Amino acid sequence: HAIANDGLNLVYQPKIEMGTARMVQVEALARWHHPELGFISPEEFILLAEQTGQIGNLTRFILPRIARDLAELHRGGLMIGAAINLSALDLSNPQLPEDIRRAFADQGIDYQWLTFEVTESAIMTDTESAQSTLEQLRVMGVSLSVDDFGTGYSSLSQLRQLPVQELKIDKSFVLRLNQEPQDQLIVRSTIDMAHGLGLTVVAEGIENLDSWRLLQGWGCDKGQGFYM
Repeated sequence: HAIANDGLNLVYQPKIEMGTARMVQVEALARWHHPELGFISPEEFILLAEQTGQIGNLTRFILPRIARDLAELHRGGLMIGAAINLSALDLSNPQLPEDIRRAFADQGIDYQWLTFEVTESAIMTDTESAQSTLEQLRVMGVSLSVDDFGTGYSSLSQLRQLPVQELKIDKSFVLRLNQEPQDQLIVRSTIDMAHGLGLTVVAEGIENLDSWRLLQGWGCDKGQGFYM
């Protein structure tokens, strides 16, 4: 009902280039304010959409809205990209590349401005199908990112087989980065290894200046979080 009646809206979290402190991209995040139940957590309704087979409809609902918003930003002179989350079921949908083409071609958005984020668990659910879809998307010219890295079962050697360009360190390792030496070791090692594989690195969950400075000193490429 929410999809059919435009009951969902989008918010955009900045992705900051750490070397320059410039906003270079935003991540699109769906939000649902139910008229009777109030705010419903994305963790709850995204899972519900996946379990009920509605995730494809949700993705098709969101894509043209992101395209419209991004075109408006570009017309206003703010030339930034957009990052969009995909679920495991999206990756198994053979229509996904065409859905993306239709949404963004209508607004004249070049695919170079788009990054699609997929979680480790989504890739590992059906590796063969995921790799096929990701390769099709990469041929289109979009960028691909592995989200929530460190919480799943993949390894950097497995990621090497995928056509991805970016790795996002999960916020659970970053939220207390300024206080937890073990997290510092994990994050710094991950940044070094990812760079060794030619991947750019995004840290999500940056909540304070000390964590920002640590990540900047380690050469982390981009950051997200409430601090910014």
